[in-house]
Amino acid sequence: MQQQTFNFKEFRNAGQNIDLAFNFWKTHFKIFFKSSLRLCVPFIVIGTAIAGAGELLFPENANAVSTISIFGNLIVIIGQIYSMTLAFSLVKESMVNTNSLTVDTLIKGAKTNTLSFIVAYFLYLIILLLGLLFFIVPGIYISVTFALIFPIIAFEQKNIGDAISRCNLLIKDNWWSSFLFLIILSFITLFVTIFVLQFPSLLVGVFIGLNILQEGDAAIGTGLGNTITILSMITSCFNPLVFAVYQYGMCALYFSLREKKEAISILDEIDSL
Repeated sequence: MQQQTFNFKEFRNAGQNIDLAFNFWKTHFKIFFKSSLRLCVPFIVIGTAIAGAGELLFPENANAVSTISIFGNLIVIIGQIYSMTLAFSLVKESMVNTNSLTVDTLIKGAKTNTLSFIVAYFLYLIILLLGLLFFIVPGIYISVTFALIFPIIAFEQKNIGDAISRCNLLIKDNWWSSFLFLIILSFITLFVTIFVLQFPSLLVGVFIGLNILQEGDAAIGTGLGNTITILSMITSCFNPLVFAVYQYGMCALYFSLREKKEAISILDEIDSL
């Protein structure tokens, strides 16, 4: 059966970019999920398990709990970065080979820029935290301005320095519209994460608190704490699917701004003549 095609290379408003992201997500749901089970989910599940194991193994050693939690979260971050590269790989391959997408092809493409993505991820995080630490407004400005660094690396194969320069060029004169789009996209992603994926764990957490207050038995908290860890491991399998919507939205924004500034679809037509 022929897959629906999506034209990313056109200028769209915020609502149209959101529609494109969700329609692309629905169409390619299965192949992305299969790919994420092989590439991203193992890191996320193992990292989540390690992060939650510290408190269970060393309940009275705060330093050990903190160290194990940091190590586990770093593994989770690697899984999240792979979910980003996988989403970009899917968009990239779908623009070339709509009817011949395979799990192996997507994973191979996702591994192409892993190191650059890791460096960009932590650099973006450091710059953002510094901006928020001194003044909130610079942090918000930086978060929007440099948000396109990942699709630029994925689609243009730029190094970190060149990607940052490209961010400034594409976002210039489009900051407010990009800010509005990112707010909407972030809200949707956050809503699904909290109220769909994390809701079972939140319910168990509330139940733990109420039981400890009523019974005064810490063993109840320990037992249910294990349940939270298991639930987190299960729900973490679906995290890449939620994150993918955000990344597809970033791809839509990236190509929309490129079309507005550089008319890339026209250039592609000229090259094909």
